[in-house]
Amino acid sequence: MNKTTAPCIVLTRPKAAAERFAKSLRAAQPKARVIISPVLEISYRKDVVLPQADRLVFTSVHGVEGYARLGGLALPAYCVGARTAETARVEGFTVLATAQNSDELVDMLRTREKSTLLHARGAFVAGDLSTNVKGLAEAVVYDQPVRMLTKEALQALSGETTVVLPLFSPRTAGELAKQNSLAAPLYAIFMSDSVKARFQGVDTEKSRVVDFASNEAMLEATLELFDAACALEGRALGD
Repeated sequence: MNKTTAPCIVLTRPKAAAERFAKSLRAAQPKARVIISPVLEISYRKDVVLPQADRLVFTSVHGVEGYARLGGLALPAYCVGARTAETARVEGFTVLATAQNSDELVDMLRTREKSTLLHARGAFVAGDLSTNVKGLAEAVVYDQPVRMLTKEALQALSGETTVVLPLFSPRTAGELAKQNSLAAPLYAIFMSDSVKARFQGVDTEKSRVVDFASNEAMLEATLELFDAACALEGRALGD
């Protein structure tokens, strides 16, 4: 197979998250070619009536921002992920505890909390907390419509040059797997087994599920696989 360009990294996260991740990638690998092509768009709702609650549950940064945009009360909150917790603090919420993932959050709420809870969430979520936590109400504060891949991303994913592809969410992985043009050699990094499961049926040259579901772990794995792809090509980025 003839390849004429160095490997690239394609980011399919929503725009703001992709841009933050790209900044970290470029800081570590300044000459890396990074293509941003969000598969999902974040669209905040304006007409949601928020139920009354004593405590809040945030499982994403967008949940915090969507709730705050609706003028919700700054109630104490449980969060998933350090970035979600930090965003909640910046918005004026008291963070009671931070879980690493949804399973840990469920265990935490079952053992710690008897108050009325409100989960501010998106239209699509990886897991349904309401079936696992009694007394949990939900408010859908943002939507995640699907976007078409950019021309640049389509060319990369359908070409002959290796693409390093970090995937963070099951829905993004599932939507991307529907593409008929994923012909490029793929080095895929998955944030969880559930993300990998939604990418089944797509051939990958290499794949890895990170041990710890965090941006830091995804960044480290992405850089490692990018270096591996460059080494396989026999190219150094400085050449």
